[in-house]
Amino acid sequence: MEVIAHLLRFAENGKLARGAITTTAAEIRLHRTTVCKIWHAFRRNARMPSSRPGRVGPKSLYSTDYVTNLVSGVPEDQRTTLRDLSVTTSLTLGTLHRKLRDGTIQRKSSRIKPLLTINNMVERVAFCETPDAYEFDSMWDVVHLEEKWFNADKDRRKVYLVKGQTIGRRVAKSKKFIPKFMFLAAVARPRYGPEEGVSFDGKIGMWPIVKYVPAVRNSRNRPAGTLVTTLVNVDAVVYRDYVITPLSSDKLDNVFVTFQAVMRLVLEHKGDNHFRLPHLTKDALRRAGTPMVNVTCPASLLE
Repeated sequence: MEVIAHLLRFAENGKLARGAITTTAAEIRLHRTTVCKIWHAFRRNARMPSSRPGRVGPKSLYSTDYVTNLVSGVPEDQRTTLRDLSVTTSLTLGTLHRKLRDGTIQRKSSRIKPLLTINNMVERVAFCETPDAYEFDSMWDVVHLEEKWFNADKDRRKVYLVKGQTIGRRVAKSKKFIPKFMFLAAVARPRYGPEEGVSFDGKIGMWPIVKYVPAVRNSRNRPAGTLVTTLVNVDAVVYRDYVITPLSSDKLDNVFVTFQAVMRLVLEHKGDNHFRLPHLTKDALRRAGTPMVNVTCPASLLE
């Protein structure tokens, strides 16, 4: 701004007098090229740079404290969307968007958790306790079995079409009539060698649940009524590849480490489940060459 103020003394009708840039450069002790760039930038912007940046422009009609008190007084079920919040607080959507951008209000999500009884909490604490040890079990000898359900189709499907095409018609009596397919998955904790890296990726297998039904018609292979094995899932290979193949060994190992951290939180909360999943920076530790094997347990939680 000091450069512009000096130059404006030599300006008349937007034009500088001869020698103005050289004189200004000598007075302020800047290179002539620098002064010239500042003047041309000033002419392009057609305004003087502000001497008080951050304190100019239209002032906000609602202070941070006002919006905080206003939003906190609205019931949670009436502020699930910005539009609902706008109706209940009488603030415009633009104001709420600006307050969301500057951090006055935040967007959070929550999930319904199982309701635990006293007996449930006691059983959870008993399962997580590690007597005579300050580390949780490494679970090298644990195989995790789980049944996976998949829907053959979903209620709402997005399709991209070209001009002139029409989307195909899909019908079902109701959502409960959408076929479901079950798989049994077995995984364990991956093993890492000192030199070869991953020696066992932890993926034991995934098997489709089959059913035995009598053949309806005769064929040259078997008479009617013969029990035949039928896959519940007609796309068994596709589903199996989708669930098992993309799962990396590092991701599977993170599951077991997070499970140990959750057990520690269960002990800290006396068996309750009112906590968020912890962030253990597992990927950062793995990149540094010091992966987390076990989660330690403070002695105060074991007393």
